[in-house]
Amino acid sequence: MQFILSHFYLLLAISFGVASQLIIKWQMSAFSFNDYETWQDKYVLAFSMLLNPYIILSLILTLLAGVTWMIAMTKFEISYAYPFTLLGLVFVTIFFSYL
Repeated sequence: MQFILSHFYLLLAISFGVASQLIIKWQMSAFSFNDYETWQDKYVLAFSMLLNPYIILSLILTLLAGVTWMIAMTKFEISYAYPFTLLGLVFVTIFFSYL
């Protein structure tokens, strides 16, 4: 049971990270900095994005990914756990094709 729970933390960290990246890509595809000419307009746009509830959710998911990764690091050696992060790259690549 401990083996499964320990690996669950790795999977959770990867899942939170992938979900966060997918949400950011989905929300940011609606914006373009090229549409804004002055740096003030770009500054306002950048901070208005932070008020988007989906971006806030994405930031929370990123925080959760970091926390679960820290928990996973108490269970595994870095040399064992770090290769699992490649799963995140695979999942992001696969799921981005659907956005």
